[in-house]
Amino acid sequence: MTDPLALARARGDGPALTVGAPVIPDRRGLAAYLDRALDSGRLSNFGPLASRLEERLAERLDVPYVLSCASGTTALMIALRVFGVSGPTVVPSFTFAATAGALDWAGASARFCDVEPACLTLCPIASEAALADGARALVPVHTYGGACDVAALRDLAARYRKPLIYDAAHAFGARFQGKAVAAYGDAAAISLHATKPFHTVEGGALLVHDQGALEEARRLANFGLDPRRGGTARRPLGLNGKMSEIHAAFGLALLDEYDTLHERRRAVMARYRARLPACWFLPASARGSGSDAYVAIAVPDGVARDDVVESARREGIGLRAYFAPPLHEIDPDADQAAFPVSRGAADRVICLPIHPDFTTAQIDRVADVVLRVCDAPRAN
Repeated sequence: MTDPLALARARGDGPALTVGAPVIPDRRGLAAYLDRALDSGRLSNFGPLASRLEERLAERLDVPYVLSCASGTTALMIALRVFGVSGPTVVPSFTFAATAGALDWAGASARFCDVEPACLTLCPIASEAALADGARALVPVHTYGGACDVAALRDLAARYRKPLIYDAAHAFGARFQGKAVAAYGDAAAISLHATKPFHTVEGGALLVHDQGALEEARRLANFGLDPRRGGTARRPLGLNGKMSEIHAAFGLALLDEYDTLHERRRAVMARYRARLPACWFLPASARGSGSDAYVAIAVPDGVARDDVVESARREGIGLRAYFAPPLHEIDPDADQAAFPVSRGAADRVICLPIHPDFTTAQIDRVADVVLRVCDAPRAN
């Protein structure tokens, strides 16, 4: 039997009603940037378009230095190496696997902690207990683009003298207390994957606050070769974490349109809020403004999340259970009873499709399916 969701994706009549449908920039603008890349004859290795993208991102994200990377995961791995993170490191259980995966690849290990019930971001109380027990760094996640308790986590990092590196994969466009959410901490890694509101198809960005950290990050992103030593390698060795000029061209073209696209995305979010019960929505913007990267809702008690996802799939609508299962469940050493919020969120939270090109009819179609399965009254 043909999958209705696969058919919907294959029709090609606008963005699919699925989480993560990519935003495509104006083709003429993209072609102009691609021509610049091809005409330069330089397609990678810290080329001019990647450098220009870094400059524009630094200005937009309120940081002095940005390094464009091959992915957000690569950016996080490099940040961990730059700041010498090793051993047990505090991360939330309720996050995407790449957060913990970056730790493994960088030679550290995840010390999972529970999240706060309101915003589903890293719990400072659980984090302090882990630091007191020997954890060596903090890697919080701005879940769904909503800000962590940055003040509490900053104070913890200062008191215990530990690095504070944010996984800001979802946070492009989010702001808190007058600056970009991704500007907090010693460093932050942003995902620029095609599923994000702003992207480079594949890519990421590392945000740092001093030139020494930037130079070491660039060295590690280029196999560990040291330009001050004639391009020879030194330890710690690096990897190939650079962004190509083709990917940078895509990002520059999309950045030219980002503000307009973000306003349209916010309008889609507003329509969902008008159609669905307010109590279902996670307060992702409780601290500042969120990125509108995801429409995250918690299904009501007594409703099976998987029933909602499957019912939508049968109608050609792709919902996602972000993040299930919680990561502490793959850790045999974790106290499985210490994560009630993460476990509850994994059972109830789903993300709805969002795209700046969605029509009111498309949004209402998604909302109608969710309301019907949850047997809830319409908000409007």
